[in-house]
Parts: sequence; C-alpha cells; structure tokens
Amino acid sequence: MMTSWEKARRFIRSPLALTATDDRAEDRSSSSACWAAIAHRRVAISRFATALLAFACCLAIGGTAEAAPIGWAVVDDMGVASTTGGGDGSVVVARTADELADHAGREEPLTILIEGALTGSGKLRVASNKTLLGVGASASITGVELSLNDVSNVIIRNLTMTGARDAIALRGSHHVWVDHCDLSACDDGLLDITHRSDYVTVSWTRFSDHHKTMLINSGTSQPEDAGTLNTTIHHCWFDGSNTRNPRVGYGQVHIFNSLYNGNGYGIGLHSQARVLAERNHFDGVKDPVKQMYREDPASPHHGFCEGIDNIFHDCTGQQAIEGISFPVDDYYRYDFALDEAGDVATAVREGAGPGASFGTLGPLPVPGDGALGVSVQPSLRWTRGREGVTYRVAFGEANPPGSAVETDGQTFDPGTLQPGAVYYWRVDQVTGDGSVAGDVWRFQTQPNE
Repeated sequence: MMTSWEKARRFIRSPLALTATDDRAEDRSSSSACWAAIAHRRVAISRFATALLAFACCLAIGGTAEAAPIGWAVVDDMGVASTTGGGDGSVVVARTADELADHAGREEPLTILIEGALTGSGKLRVASNKTLLGVGASASITGVELSLNDVSNVIIRNLTMTGARDAIALRGSHHVWVDHCDLSACDDGLLDITHRSDYVTVSWTRFSDHHKTMLINSGTSQPEDAGTLNTTIHHCWFDGSNTRNPRVGYGQVHIFNSLYNGNGYGIGLHSQARVLAERNHFDGVKDPVKQMYREDPASPHHGFCEGIDNIFHDCTGQQAIEGISFPVDDYYRYDFALDEAGDVATAVREGAGPGASFGTLGPLPVPGDGALGVSVQPSLRWTRGREGVTYRVAFGEANPPGSAVETDGQTFDPGTLQPGAVYYWRVDQVTGDGSVAGDVWRFQTQPNE
C-alpha cells in the first residue's frame, strides 16, 4: 500500500514533470517572454511543492505505524500529564540544520519533520513541546548536538545521529521520549541524562561505535540528583558500545528487553542507584553489571541492581546483582510490552533503530499508555494525529475494548469508573480514505483511599 508520504511525493513530482514537458515545448520558441514565463512558473511550482509537502507531512503524522511512549515518560508529574511532544501544534519541515534550529528553538508546540541528511556543528537548542521526527529511513543529523536544557515534553524519533560532542544531552529536563534512533561515534556521550533530568523513556534505539554511551547522573557526590533521573530503557541495542550502557547514579532506572553484545561493561552502578534489569540479553559482555566505585553496600557511592530473568551468554567479570531495586509497578504498567528474554536478540536486532515506518506518529494518549493512579472520573484526550479527521473511540474493561463511538473532538468522557480497575481504549482516525486503526492503550484508576 502506498503511504500518504509516497502519494504526496508522487503528486508533487507530477506537476514538475509537466513543467519539464512545457519547457521542452517552449524551448522551440526563441521568445524571451516565454523564458521569463518559464522561470516564473518554476518558482511558483517550487513554492507550491514545498507547501504541499508540508501539508503531506501533516498527513504522515497519522500513518500506519502507530506508537506511544511507555514507562517513566508517561508518569503524570511536574505539570506534564504524559509525554506528547509537539502535540496539536503546527507541522513544519526542516531540510537543513539552520531550519531545524529555527523551528526547534521556538516557544510554541511544533512537530518538526526532518528530511534528508542535515549537517552542522555545535549545540542546537530544543525548546519544550517539540516532536523531532525523521522522515523515511535515512533522515540524519551529523555534527550537531540536540541540547535540552530545562525543558519538558520532547519527542525525538527515527533519526540517525553522529559526529557531535553529545548526540542528545538532557540537563534539567523532564518528560522526554527518545525512540527508534541510531546514535554513534560522537566525541563525548551519545545520550546523557544529567542535572536532575527526570521522567525519560528511551526505546528501540541502537548505540554503537562509541566509548562512553549513556550517562544517567551528573557524577559522584551529586546528592541533589537524588529523587530524579527516573528513566526507562527498553528494547535498545547496545551494539559493541564500550562503556556506560548506561552508567547510573542516584536514579531509579528500569532496563528491560535490551540487547548487549561485545561491551566493555554493561550497566554501571554507583551512588545509591536503583536499577531493575529485566529480561535482557547479554552476549560476550565483560562485566555485564558493574559496581563502579565502592563494593561496600553501606557506602554512599555504592549502587544497587536487581536482575530478573536475564540471559548471560559468554560473559565474564562482574554481575553485581544484589536483588535490590525499586517497585516499578508502583509507577507504571509495562507487562503488555514485556517480551521473553529468549526473544530479545531477534526482536531488537530486527526492530531497533530508524525505519521508514517509524517516520509517522499517530495520536498520543493522555493519560499515557500504562499510566497508574488515574482519576475515577477522567477526561480522556489524545493529540490530533492527521489533519481533518474524525475519531472512533472504543473503551471498556475488556481487551480489545468493545463498541465504539464517533466524535470530531479529541476528548472522551467514560463516566465514573471503578477504583483500582484497568481500562482499555483505542482511538481510530477516520478520514476520507478510510479508517486508520490505533493501538490499544490502557490505564489503571487510583485505588480507594
């Protein structure tokens, strides 16, 4: 089936092809007025094509590869109910690093579609309420660090990034989702989550050709980080990335269904970190779980890890797993996304990193997928997805949810719900071309006081 993006590109190419035919016809005329008219037409069509491509990008936002964050990024706190990025803001296109910098630094919510290979240097500031979405399988950024300083509600998806100081750096930022990216060969880190950043999910991302991969914490003797740095890492591929996969201090970090191969060390622990490592696959890793600085559990620089059903194949050195982590189920549900450890290697190798189908993003739910403690009288809402659509909403206690109602709004009132119950819902987009089925989302209401 041809995607809306492909349809748009074909539609854009057709008037250009007609122009070339016209040019050949008009080439037979020596009139300078004809040549002026051709030049004018080319400019007009170029402008039309750019505008039409931006509109097509709006349609591509609601394509067939639906997705939503899970984990810490959906926890309702600090004024953000769930990570939705640019949400219902305008959709713009960036084809150069300068265009990306202009769009990403604006104050209003935006979805920024990144097309082609962008190159530049230095840091590029990303403001709050932004979605950076690579178009197709080959959108890339080289030499530019995406810098998130004291911002919130940002999505970075479907991008290949290399050659910067850090590929992505979070400092004092919260509610960030990094998904289906490929990060490699930078000068310092690939993804650093520091200075009290919080509520972060990293999913389906490949890390390779690098020494110090991911830092979660600003360093030892940083007690102000305590109570923050809460991060979920799932279905990621640490593909020969040497160290810090990640290195964790102070934070509560949940790592599940990730693949490690040929690493200098896997997960590094220090400074009262609490890590739950669950159903990961470690293959040929030196020190799969490493105590970084102090072996004594009483030391303030000792970190803790609990392991559940991990696979260790041809590994050596430390497996510093002491059975101490944190109660993930008190913060979010994730059982619906949890694969068996034996399936991880194949699933991650095949699914991690960018791909053409990940250059789309449909409606995102609020409350987020797997949210806990939701009011028993909630107002469910979702981001727009496609332009110019209505929605069909299915809701209930069964999975899949039952009968649906149609609405042209972006909210749904399910009435008064039972306390402590799990509910399922789905939002299908209805367009002139038919219905685009959404994924099933779920949340659990708050228990009785």
